[in-house]
Amino acid sequence: GEREPIAPLNEDRGSGIDFPLEMLEAVQSMQHHPAVREGLGAEFVDVYCENKRQDHLAFLHDISAREYRWFL
Repeated sequence: GEREPIAPLNEDRGSGIDFPLEMLEAVQSMQHHPAVREGLGAEFVDVYCENKRQDHLAFLHDISAREYRWFL
């Protein structure tokens, strides 16, 4: 059946885990955080983080419209 979302612990949205703002640093912190690994499962966290790294690589290899105009 359908599952209901878990209610927030409190109204303070800043009360969770404080990850870095830079994407790859945040992914690294997430992958090794014990609470995240326990809560979501180690295999899920590893696969999710690897997907985010691949997304980042794809983004770096994409040529933006600005770069295209600049180098033509």
